[in-house]
Amino acid sequence: MRYTDPNDLDAVLRKPAFVGHSYFATLLGYNTKHFAPGSEPKSWAEFWDLKRFPGPRALPNPALGEPTLEFALLADGVPMDKLYPLDVERALKKLAEIRGSVVKFWEAGAMSVQLLVDAEATLVGLWNTRLYEARGKGAPVEAQWNQNQAALVAFGINAKARNPESARVFVDYCLSAPTQTRWMQAVTAMPANRKAQAAASPSLRDPASGKLWVNSHGFMRDYVWWADNRQRVADRWQRWVMG
Repeated sequence: MRYTDPNDLDAVLRKPAFVGHSYFATLLGYNTKHFAPGSEPKSWAEFWDLKRFPGPRALPNPALGEPTLEFALLADGVPMDKLYPLDVERALKKLAEIRGSVVKFWEAGAMSVQLLVDAEATLVGLWNTRLYEARGKGAPVEAQWNQNQAALVAFGINAKARNPESARVFVDYCLSAPTQTRWMQAVTAMPANRKAQAAASPSLRDPASGKLWVNSHGFMRDYVWWADNRQRVADRWQRWVMG
């Protein structure tokens, strides 16, 4: 590679079919007019506690492959490193406990943050990028990073690409430390290149360890499991919603 040292990317990001570019996280967001920072739920078990933390909620639609099922299992006591393979029925049983307080299972990132900004839902599972964008514009929203789910944004090149060599050069350039460092100035995602991570916003780091929140207090989405089971989950989800 001309621009990027492959050793600056974790091995888990370097696969035959793709290479990771950046991370984002789905986390617990809250409206600060309803929960002062420090008083918000600090785990998914507390998100599920309607007595201590009353109010309307919103969560991602599991049919999208988003981590509502994972969060339900965490709320039910499953450790982060034991989530997969997901016990779908157990997750749905746990989700039924708060179903009446969930005003929306959102299907678009814009919807998730608007629900939180407008306080239609005072607690929302949503992407950190959407929440930080709204916060940067003065919205009364904040993030609780504990038990966040990290997801990977990756590059892949179509096997039938007309000019695969140019595509590889583009990917190589985008993954380089200088390019990712410049990119970090405009976004609140987290770079894959370790040498660029120092440029990440302090708000994306655990102050106790200096590590990115996705590495210190989160877990990684199991893409293989979801690739194999997404349609099955979507079908089961539709039956559960209609039931």
